[in-house]
Amino acid sequence: MADSDISPEAITASKKVLCALLFTGILLQYAGRTSVSVVLLQLQDSAGNNTNTNVSKPKAEYSQFEVGVILSSVYAGLLTSSFTGGFLAYRYSAMRVLLMSVGISSVVHCVAPVAFQRFETAVTQRVLAGLAEGLSEPAVYGVLGEYMLPRQSARVAPYVFAGIYLGQFVGLISTGFITQRLSWQVTFYVFARLYCKPQLARQLTSSSLRGFRPLYQDPLRLAGR
Repeated sequence: MADSDISPEAITASKKVLCALLFTGILLQYAGRTSVSVVLLQLQDSAGNNTNTNVSKPKAEYSQFEVGVILSSVYAGLLTSSFTGGFLAYRYSAMRVLLMSVGISSVVHCVAPVAFQRFETAVTQRVLAGLAEGLSEPAVYGVLGEYMLPRQSARVAPYVFAGIYLGQFVGLISTGFITQRLSWQVTFYVFARLYCKPQLARQLTSSSLRGFRPLYQDPLRLAGR
């Protein structure tokens, strides 16, 4: 009798864990992306105008034009990977594409403190970050489509993608605090470390996620074409 009372469109606990994982991944990626704008403010300040002795003096100082190029270069990578991310999420496992996006973003953020010492390497780092982060949103749509019914996906999607706006808020606030208290290099290391958390959560919840299989498997994907 209890089983008959459960609606077929009810969202199970394991699916809620999955939505929390997707939300966290999006939040961290947007937090890391927006943190760069605060870091570049520190790199624009001259060493003579910096009165806080706790903040490390930047080795590179960028002009307003160079800051604009660095901030815009991430979209060159995002534009490319957004198309390839949709194809990869359709052809292969969308969950693996999402975890690959988060993992590569972690590595790219680890090298940012070194890359931002020069203008050319800073632009390269932002392009690579865009290539990695652009895979996440198509992969999230793919995960929702594979593991949830259409009405379930429509219900949880606003909450999952709310991580976009909360991530920008967290990135701006936390980066300003970390930069003032520690250094701008620490910001990249902090977000690179946090990027690993969704992958850890994926391993911890793998047993619960095995409780259900994707609702839709494309014949061409199963055939390996």
